[in-house]
Amino acid sequence: MAFENEIAKLVAYEKNVTRENINLLVDAGVDVGIFNLLDAIAAKNKSQALKNLGDLLEKGENEIFILTMIQKQIHNLALIFEKKKAGLSESQIAQILKLHPFVVKKALGALRQVGDTEVIKRYYGSVTEAEFFIKTGQKEPNVALELLVLNLSK
Repeated sequence: MAFENEIAKLVAYEKNVTRENINLLVDAGVDVGIFNLLDAIAAKNKSQALKNLGDLLEKGENEIFILTMIQKQIHNLALIFEKKKAGLSESQIAQILKLHPFVVKKALGALRQVGDTEVIKRYYGSVTEAEFFIKTGQKEPNVALELLVLNLSK
């Protein structure tokens, strides 16, 4: 319901919804921040990804939540990669995986940057390593996340 309210607010403000309008009007700063972080990682933009991560941490976002969102994105990439490799269309992938078509479209764009299974495996390894460092206390959570973002943005 809150999501629908935010969309209604955006459309009422201006018919052409822009990123600026979203940032101005939507009371979902953390959610937008997470998506901005994921976009910067997918674009291999290290400096922007680190800035977005810093913004999230500065706002007090939980490190495990950030890690979980990154994990979820990598998991979706792997699933979408396999379905695309099997020859399925965007709409078929969205329907089978029960994902919004926009999510599938964005993931397919990111996959063009990724390329192959080995990179996705490396991503999984990097996320697992960051999770291990955080949960065992071997690295401060913010340091582990920064290293993860750098590894994923290569």
